[in-house]
Amino acid sequence: MEKKAFTTSDIALVCHHSRETVKRWLERGEIKGFRVGTSCHWRVLAKDVASFLKSNDIPFPDPAEVGVDLEALPDAAHLPTFCWEFYKNKISDHIRPDGTCEACLVYKVRSINCYIPKEGGRA
Repeated sequence: MEKKAFTTSDIALVCHHSRETVKRWLERGEIKGFRVGTSCHWRVLAKDVASFLKSNDIPFPDPAEVGVDLEALPDAAHLPTFCWEFYKNKISDHIRPDGTCEACLVYKVRSINCYIPKEGGRA
């Protein structure tokens, strides 16, 4: 099975840095990631790891070591985005008129997919 999300430990091994450095990168937004539930553990999608490696000239690891061929992934700009990234600069009924993406539960937990029914404010 192909690896879809990386932990801070996974990224630290790939980049030859400490987990704390990876956490700082995530907190500063240098790597695009999301937190898992209430545990506050970071996860980074494979496409975002590939984008980070490429933009920082870090060599791509052997696919057998990480469970996915990061170098073969298409450019992250061509892959789907989170719903709030797609809608944040658009005027649409995707969110309730009295709310913003930042107020949405899907945004707060950094869920990859949005499954909240239309009555809950999402399409």
